Amino acid sequence: KIFKIWVGDKNSINLPGAEVSVDGISKGITDSNGEVRTEVSFGQHIVSASAECGESSKNYDFNEAIDGVSLTIDSCPVSGQNSEIVFSGTAIEFEKGTMPGAPDYWTVSVDKLISGPQPNTSPIDVVVGQSISPPIWGFVDKKIEAGDKVEVYGSYITDDKGSRVTLHGSESFYFKKAACSGVVRGHVRDAQTDQPIEGASLECNLYCNGPVTTDVQGYYELGSPACNICGLVYCSVTCSADGYEQQVQSLVTDVDGNGEKDLDFYLLPKKVSFVIVQGEVIETPHCSPAGSQPDYYANVRIKKVVQNPDKVPEIFPGSIITVRGKECSSVNDLVKGRCYEFQGDWSEGALWIIFSNVKRIDCASNSNETQNPDCGEILKYDISNGKYAIGQIVLADMEYRSNLNLEADFQGVLLLRSPNGDIYSNSKIERTPPYGTDQFGYWNRGNQIDVRIPENAAEGWYSAKLQLINQDIRNICDETEWLERQFEIYQPNNGSTNNCSEIKLKGTCLEVKDLCWGSSSHKLCEIWVVEIEEVVSGQKPDVNVVEVYSGLPSIRGFHDENIQAGEKVEVYGCGNGNYISIAAEERYYIRRISASPCLGVISGHVFDAKTGLPIKEAGICDDQDPDVCNVCYTTNDSGYYAMGPMVGQDSGCHFCPNSSYRIRVYNAECYNISDNASSTRTLITDESGNARDIDFELTPIKCRSSQCEKLQTYGPIRTDKCGNKYQAHNTCKCKGCNCVCDDRMVEEPIFTRSNRRPDVYEFSGPGLISVGVPAQFTLVGEDKDGDQFYFEIDWRDGTKTMTFLASSRESVKVSHTWRSVDCLEEVRARAIDICGGPDGTSDWEYKNINIKA
Repeated sequence: KIFKIWVGDKNSINLPGAEVSVDGISKGITDSNGEVRTEVSFGQHIVSASAECGESSKNYDFNEAIDGVSLTIDSCPVSGQNSEIVFSGTAIEFEKGTMPGAPDYWTVSVDKLISGPQPNTSPIDVVVGQSISPPIWGFVDKKIEAGDKVEVYGSYITDDKGSRVTLHGSESFYFKKAACSGVVRGHVRDAQTDQPIEGASLECNLYCNGPVTTDVQGYYELGSPACNICGLVYCSVTCSADGYEQQVQSLVTDVDGNGEKDLDFYLLPKKVSFVIVQGEVIETPHCSPAGSQPDYYANVRIKKVVQNPDKVPEIFPGSIITVRGKECSSVNDLVKGRCYEFQGDWSEGALWIIFSNVKRIDCASNSNETQNPDCGEILKYDISNGKYAIGQIVLADMEYRSNLNLEADFQGVLLLRSPNGDIYSNSKIERTPPYGTDQFGYWNRGNQIDVRIPENAAEGWYSAKLQLINQDIRNICDETEWLERQFEIYQPNNGSTNNCSEIKLKGTCLEVKDLCWGSSSHKLCEIWVVEIEEVVSGQKPDVNVVEVYSGLPSIRGFHDENIQAGEKVEVYGCGNGNYISIAAEERYYIRRISASPCLGVISGHVFDAKTGLPIKEAGICDDQDPDVCNVCYTTNDSGYYAMGPMVGQDSGCHFCPNSSYRIRVYNAECYNISDNASSTRTLITDESGNARDIDFELTPIKCRSSQCEKLQTYGPIRTDKCGNKYQAHNTCKCKGCNCVCDDRMVEEPIFTRSNRRPDVYEFSGPGLISVGVPAQFTLVGEDKDGDQFYFEIDWRDGTKTMTFLASSRESVKVSHTWRSVDCLEEVRARAIDICGGPDGTSDWEYKNINIKA
């Protein structure tokens, strides 16, 4: 059995770095929690632990009834002993002392001990300032931010308060940003011939300013100044070369930022047998079983054939093909009505793809450039299909991505179009972090976008579509095509085939019953006893109290697990007498709504911590329970906010009396909201649920040019006909506190191939010419780089001829007629490489000729 062995000091503090042995056999070193996990046989065993401050051992009986044992080294820690320490680590969080005389300190992980005692905890607090005497402190870099790699030199203290490092007592102490000078190196070779590949491009965008290229030996080096690689970081390196398959390898650097060994790449030549087509998805992708094997596919109408090397007869513009994948993820994110470029292998009558080789394109053109909506885009969606009765609810799920560099509200809109052309719609709003992926529905069934079919709606087939709207600018970021004949609406008969009818009501939960089947932890059914207060839709039951049950043995509808007796609830399900089931359909639910006692208001201001001026349009919301607030609030021009219920609506915030809440500033442009000490407040409401003067003071932030410039995007590497490589990139600059990247791409050379001079291998023709009679000459050249070239011939009569392009050892015929000759003894020719450069032209080759009298 695997047992946990814990080692601590006399104060019961975790003791990391201690070596643990069982019966004299080493089992490892304790981690930051003072623990080692190891397999030990049942019976009596002697457990020993050894650390720099001492050692201890004890006899234990290991049996099935225990999970582990503990061991204390009483000589640890060595009290009152201060010693100097130097280590490198990662800055985690800064805490500023709020009480008089309280220290300011950074919490830092100990990644590498350079000198001094081994700290008995990691991370450890580093005190960088305090009002104590004498006022002698070391240097503190004020520009350090959470996540930065740092170097620490200070005094290590261990006492009854624990362990810590302080910069007090010497001006030589320091807390500064580490100079990351790590190097990742290796070679790039052909996987088939083992020959080095010159000019291969290697990128590590997270830590390097741009790509580096291999030399003639295929060697590369990712290091300073082009790269800033720190210790103990995850480094993913992408290697690409013209004519080869791209390859990605990863490693974790050592404490000095170096790779433990050379990171070599062996690239395979690119296959030229794959098919590339551009087309429109004409059917929603399928991920369903077909026979005994899963089947993942989508149907595509081809708009353009980019590459069809094997001349597959089924592939031509206008044809409909099946695109398949070996996993659902290969096709699941494709959207009906959108266009993509697909790359894959043709087999078994279908194009087999992986999703990484799929690019979204504009359906209005044959361009293969991917779309980049200004504010966001829909990634995938699902809209109810099948057959629904009038009065029922149609649901939709949507996953989307924000393309904004700030937190923003996004609105998901479901539009339904009846056979008569009537439009019914509803929407939901989600607060989404910068560049974040969010969703309506999917994992949170209570947040699906729902539209109830009104009683006077037409029967027949309905179309549906989804829109994604940014609330701040009121722009439609993305939308789907109309999905024709998505579902059918019918007028139900008075009777019900399954003896239940849909009902939606509001009321008060009187009791929550748990029914268990099997083990105590395996809950298969719950029942909520609800007193009816309002029937929103459907037939009102003959009773005032109903039982809502989730189903046995499976649960399909949504239920709020936090519902308590006495809370207001909303129920949507299928009712029969005094029972309502939410088990049959995913659209059914029971969820909490606002309760009348929780009508409190929390108010306050948001100020600039440096100037004291109010901050307008700052976003405020509850930070703990999404059921407390379903909307967020913004400050006015005076920096004032007030959070509470919205009159006449089941929305807003519902703060209860004598309750604890945590309020957070979620959005304040150009201010630091990641500092929990200034952006969050924990409070307790009064007997009415109110709390006033809950103020925030935020620190303004500035755009850091060095980080902003690293956000520039790089386009694909282009290789010209001469083997030179170019890469396009945009430019990112600070504007105010924001980092703004323009859309203009500038192309710059990143690799220039060396060029060797061509030679005139042969220049032959008649040695005797006559004035007025054409004479024919033959030229043959050679270029050792394999480049094409043309010949320039100087006929020595004031005229020159440029031939067409030729390749090595290719004969070029050219004729010339002299009209008059004064003194002609020779003509000359030279070869000019199309790749140019200072070495692009050969020496002149001369041909002696005579004039016939």
